[in-house]
Amino acid sequence: MPDNLAPSAGERLESWAAWLDSRRRIIDAALALVYVLLLLLPLSIFNLWYDELHTFYIAQAPSLAKFVEEVGRLDLNPPLLYALVRASHALFGVTTVATRVPSIIAFFLASLGILAFLSRRIGRMWAAACVALLWNGPLFRYATEARPYALLLAFFSLTLLSWDSAGSGGARSRKSLAGIAIGNSGMMLSHVLAPLSIMPFCIAELVRTIRQRRIDWAMWAALLLPLAWAAAYLPFIHRIDGSIYPPVYQASLKTLLLFYGTALTGMFPGLPIALALAFPLALWRRTDSSVQRAVPVREWPLLIASLSAPVLLNLFMMRTGGPFWDRYAITTSLVIYVSVMIFIAKECKFNSLAGFAAAFVLIAIHLGRDARVVVMLSHRPASLKFTEVKPDLPVAANSALTFLQMDHDEDAAFVRRLYYLTDPPASLKYAKTNIFDQLPTLKEYFPIRANFESYSDFVAQHRHFLVFGLMDQSEYWLLQKLRAEGADLQRLGDFDTPYQDGRLYEVTLAP
Repeated sequence: MPDNLAPSAGERLESWAAWLDSRRRIIDAALALVYVLLLLLPLSIFNLWYDELHTFYIAQAPSLAKFVEEVGRLDLNPPLLYALVRASHALFGVTTVATRVPSIIAFFLASLGILAFLSRRIGRMWAAACVALLWNGPLFRYATEARPYALLLAFFSLTLLSWDSAGSGGARSRKSLAGIAIGNSGMMLSHVLAPLSIMPFCIAELVRTIRQRRIDWAMWAALLLPLAWAAAYLPFIHRIDGSIYPPVYQASLKTLLLFYGTALTGMFPGLPIALALAFPLALWRRTDSSVQRAVPVREWPLLIASLSAPVLLNLFMMRTGGPFWDRYAITTSLVIYVSVMIFIAKECKFNSLAGFAAAFVLIAIHLGRDARVVVMLSHRPASLKFTEVKPDLPVAANSALTFLQMDHDEDAAFVRRLYYLTDPPASLKYAKTNIFDQLPTLKEYFPIRANFESYSDFVAQHRHFLVFGLMDQSEYWLLQKLRAEGADLQRLGDFDTPYQDGRLYEVTLAP
């Protein structure tokens, strides 16, 4: 092209995208701003749910001895999250937002770790697109959930970034080994299933050891010594012996397939829409970047082991009758998202403009979805509250989760009418579980205002009452028992509530 000709619009766009691709602070600041905007909606409309309330109450234990007792007896997770929430309460007050601050910060740090890790391979813009994809999918709910999963992601990202630096060639720094040790220690102190997330790094290092026929003692020490933290909480694990989980929660081939399916379908519809713009741009300006962008051979064992971790966990849980939820393998979900974005960036020849377009579209979709929810909420007509229906009757919660949430959220007048009923034989017969039989023991530790009572004592006094719940909840027994025993169940209506239930029944027992 002659020197006197001005660059075309396409060249100017590509040049601008390449300049932006090299500006780390600009992208980080932009992502931080978007992250804050995305948090506004969930923080404003979602109350603390059952598991989060355990975090909320344990963090407020009146003494260190009580804190240790509650951590070991009530939630069976290592203490790091509760300690961080306790510190957050001390700094910002005992509020819902303060309870979620550690997770909010941890999820953003995890995002920055993935951004840095991918920038070395696919460029900053495509790395930002991967972060936007994470935020646009189901993993984003853990950014505002006061549970250990955001911490697990943050420390996993630290280990991944440090492990990548330690093996990228050249002189290995002590900072890389320290990062691996700190990352693994953080995972061990965040969740009881942390070894599942540490295992892929050990597999990758084992393959490297076999190939090089040399043991890297410093690396193995950084990987394995943090596992000693398990001694601090493994003695508590025996307390779950004898727990019978509902069949719907138990690990199976179905739950395994659902995990992988959910991880992939969670990218829709955002990813196809983003690619509808990114691919044409990549074809239009199809040039390779000068940055070295390839997945090293040494990372394949890590990738394969990470993807197979849910299989191993499911097989173990299937033998013991234990549960499997997708959050148990949250680091595998993260690896799936990273792998998909690496593949897409490679197919787009790492074109910075296409990466920018993908990131922009994914963020716009998320912000647009939040804006639509805000508009719907602002135009929602006022409706009758379930607490105003037949206020002279006691209310039994069908769900343990809903009971604890209503106890925390509702006013004192309603909570005085609220009951959770226990009947271990009925729970085993109808719900095939006993995991909520010990729920009344929470009142020894948490400031629960509502009432616990055995089913037999309750119905001896109340032949006419209300039940809040859903009939098709197979993991709860109360409504199933009432229906099976011929109680008169009148459905009073469905209500818009922040709980998993929204249906109210009027129950009349035979004299």
